[in-house]
Amino acid sequence: MDLLIGIFSLFLILFLWVVSYTIPEKIYVKSISKELINQRVYLKGNVTKLYLSNRFSLYKLNDGTGEIKLVFFKKVHLHNPVKIVGVVNEYKNELEVIGIRCLD
Repeated sequence: MDLLIGIFSLFLILFLWVVSYTIPEKIYVKSISKELINQRVYLKGNVTKLYLSNRFSLYKLNDGTGEIKLVFFKKVHLHNPVKIVGVVNEYKNELEVIGIRCLD
């Protein structure tokens, strides 16, 4: 019985690890809406810096269809095309993307 629980636990950990690294289907900024809040998204576009603090950076991401605020906890290369995986969030009635990882 203990062996079965151990195997199940190992499978569950492996499954969660794989899911966390799965890249969602690419979407465009213009298609981001409140229905996507708390959903993972994959965006490609250019970023410009807004604000830098000790804990996080605020950027704008423009993919040619629109622009959205991007909150990232590490530095992103400015004015270069980037690929971002993040989670859609709403802050002060404005949609934003919390960056999980940069694929560049």
